[in-house]
Amino acid sequence: MAKSNFINSVIKKLTIFLLFSAFVIDHCVGQIEFQSGYFIDNDGQTIECLIKDVGWKNNPMKFQYKLNENSEYQIAEIRNVREFSVSNIKYKRYITRIDRSSNQTSKLGFKKDPEYQREILLLKVLVEGNASLFSYTQGNLIRYFFSINDSEVEMLVNKKYLNPNNDIRTNNSFKQQLWITLNCGTLNRSDAENIGYNDKDLIRYFNKYNTCINPNFIVSSEKAHEDRFNLNIRPGLIFSSFSLQSISPNSLPADFGSKLNFRIGIEMEFILPFNKNKWAVLVEPTYQSYSANTNAFSITTTIDYKSIEFPIGLRHYFYLGDRSKIFVDLSYLLDKPLNSTIEPIPTLDLGFTDNLNMGIGYNYNNKYSIEFKYAFNRDPLNQYFNWTADYKSASLILGYNIF
Repeated sequence: MAKSNFINSVIKKLTIFLLFSAFVIDHCVGQIEFQSGYFIDNDGQTIECLIKDVGWKNNPMKFQYKLNENSEYQIAEIRNVREFSVSNIKYKRYITRIDRSSNQTSKLGFKKDPEYQREILLLKVLVEGNASLFSYTQGNLIRYFFSINDSEVEMLVNKKYLNPNNDIRTNNSFKQQLWITLNCGTLNRSDAENIGYNDKDLIRYFNKYNTCINPNFIVSSEKAHEDRFNLNIRPGLIFSSFSLQSISPNSLPADFGSKLNFRIGIEMEFILPFNKNKWAVLVEPTYQSYSANTNAFSITTTIDYKSIEFPIGLRHYFYLGDRSKIFVDLSYLLDKPLNSTIEPIPTLDLGFTDNLNMGIGYNYNNKYSIEFKYAFNRDPLNQYFNWTADYKSASLILGYNIF
């Protein structure tokens, strides 16, 4: 028992140290966020500089830049910038009309038509050509804009509203706007009618139109949908311990000791589309097992514990370079035992339980990874009134990205 407690104490301290180290490293390498870029000021002058690329989820109103690596950063605001670009992302300033009506069900109104207000906006450039496409995001608000041959930009209309019977309806005028304005031989009405109000569909439509107008047009990639999902196979070693105790008077705990076993998981990772792909949601169904016996309660007691774990969590990446990054994650784990028992005092069935786990790891080239993960204790006997159990584990996991 003392040995097991010592090992678990070491694992906890090691985990805390590693997590602390990850944040220190992130602070030290934070300068890599300043990337080569440019902006155009109100006088039309192009300033080559280093811009802090934070992977904006919302369209920015300002940004930080440096004239060189050794200079102090400065702030450029929307009123002073016509255009800026960094990391193949470009924003342009326009004075235009925007409808800020909410599409959230609880906030819908009865007006079908847009309720415009004129504003100065930095719009994200999605496609540039004879027909250009732009986007604007602010929280849950997403709007798309377009212009033809550098004319004034116009918002593509997509608005939800309530009819007199409080039924939800959608004003999809953007489809008619596209069909009337962006009409070319390779496009037909069904192309416009079947289009969705999203990056992928709109980029494809504008690319098709621009290619029809100009066969030499360079097609814009659907950037927002690249590398958003990773499927990783994750075998590894799991170091776990198990103890058992009855609430009966004078009952001593039974310590089954620490064991080293194999585990295997399939991780589904969903990269969130902001903050330079630094955040991800993950789900990893995992098979794990633990078997041991000990002399307890005056008899030989045996445990056979097999389960499928379902951790659901959040991961954060810290970039060390173009191919290297470290990460930390925190997950809420649901555990479903598979015909798992403790015998024979009497026979106890191990049941459904949950706990938290956290990890730190290293990823190379988005292909290979290694992670150390610690799981906090859980009680697979929580369905029994007179028994308690304490299961802890730590894992060393190798990962390989399938796609």
